[in-house]
Amino acid sequence: ARRVVTLKLEGKLGGAVEVPAEIGGLSALTWLDLDSNQLTSVPAALGDLSALTHLYLDSNQLTSVPAALGDLSALTHLYLDSNQLTSV
Repeated sequence: ARRVVTLKLEGKLGGAVEVPAEIGGLSALTWLDLDSNQLTSVPAALGDLSALTHLYLDSNQLTSVPAALGDLSALTHLYLDSNQLTSV
């Protein structure tokens, strides 16, 4: 079986304002690029991506990120610049 380890959706969500919670089921994912998608939120299910090392959420419309991102123990790179963050 093939496993998704890299998912690059930079500017590809077509103005969508939500990331489906099902993305948390991609357990082998190490690289997730969601920058430049005008996202207003991201699901707490991202905290289930235990293998994730790189998470790009920059250049969106986020005002906060879920506390569950703190559970990403393998995460080494987190990009949040160019958002509307009022809390982290």
